[in-house]
Amino acid sequence: RFRGVFDVNQYVMRYWQYVTGQFIPQTPKMGRFFMVGYEAEESMEAIRKRKYPMICLNDDGVTEDNFEKIKSQIICAWEEVLSEKSAFEKE
Repeated sequence: RFRGVFDVNQYVMRYWQYVTGQFIPQTPKMGRFFMVGYEAEESMEAIRKRKYPMICLNDDGVTEDNFEKIKSQIICAWEEVLSEKSAFEKE
C-alpha cells in the first residue's frame, strides 16, 4: 500500500476548501475518469489525442491476464505524447 494512516482523500479536501471559501467548481469537460480494464481503447485514445486537460486512470477491471498488455499500452500512449523527459526526470 502506498497510502498511510494520515493521508486525506480528495473528498475531505474538497469539503475543506468549500467551507473555507476556496472551492472553485470545474466543468465536467475538465477531465475524464477511465476504468482501464473496461475502457482501455477509449483511455489510450484520450491520452494520444489529448482530449482532456486531466485524465484519471483507475485499474478497475485489470486482471493478471491483461495487466501486462494494458500496462504496455498505457506506457506507449504516454510516451507518444510525452516523448521528452521533464526537468524532474533528467539526471
